[in-house]
Amino acid sequence: ETGEELVETIDQLRRSVRVKNEACLVLEKTNTELKKAKARLDEYARELEQKVEERTAELRSAQKDLLQLNRNLESKVKEQVIQLEKYNELRRYLSPKLTEKILTSGHSFGAEPKRKMMTVVFTDIRGFSNLTDSLEPEELFHLLDMYLSEMIKIIHYHDGTLNKIIGDGLLIFFGDPIPMADHAERAVRMAIDMQKKVSDLKDQFHQYDHELGVGIGINTGFMTVGNIGSDMHRDYTVIGNQVNVASRLESMAKAGQILISQRTCSKVRPIFKTEEIGEIKVKGIHTPIKTHNVIC
Repeated sequence: ETGEELVETIDQLRRSVRVKNEACLVLEKTNTELKKAKARLDEYARELEQKVEERTAELRSAQKDLLQLNRNLESKVKEQVIQLEKYNELRRYLSPKLTEKILTSGHSFGAEPKRKMMTVVFTDIRGFSNLTDSLEPEELFHLLDMYLSEMIKIIHYHDGTLNKIIGDGLLIFFGDPIPMADHAERAVRMAIDMQKKVSDLKDQFHQYDHELGVGIGINTGFMTVGNIGSDMHRDYTVIGNQVNVASRLESMAKAGQILISQRTCSKVRPIFKTEEIGEIKVKGIHTPIKTHNVIC
């Protein structure tokens, strides 16, 4: 019996060892799988960290590019604002064609006053003060707006610089800011076209019992052109005795007349038919100015 019990005990020990061995194998297998899982997790963590770093670097680069783009955009906006300001300033005086030409060429516009040979033109409606006394303001503005709109079209067509609108009067010059060798010829051609347009507009003024007539004076000579004034308000204009000559010629011109000085006449005589009508005296100029009438 003792031997049988011993055998039974040994068999139990063997079964127990076998179960433990099987359990160890299971544990070892599980441990191996856990190690593999940990290794995969560590690899994933490293890959994730690398991807995060790469993504962070991309975001930083994108942020840098965005900041640079923003700076470039701000710079372009400032440039556009400056260009728009220049355009608005130029459009006060010049045709769209000349405005675009100056902006694209980078040409300075009256930066510093300079003295140069140019041609200046003054125009004025004769008897306009009588018209203002007889019409209502709304009617007067309608007529004046219609007249000036047509005159400005002609000025722009001939590439003139519209310097000032003074009531019904106009001050135009040729030769700046775009230099032109034929400034005297352009001025006379413009004046002739103006007088032709005045004839077309007479019927409009007849409706208000007014005979439309315009006097024009033109002179060529050296004058000073540029911006004058302060930072608050600057004006691009021409000054000098030769400007006064053109103003004096305009004041003498009758309705329908185009009076030009001797210097202007000498430059356009081969092109236009003129007639000498005498001499005028201008304050500040000792020598009388020979005056010619352009025959349209």
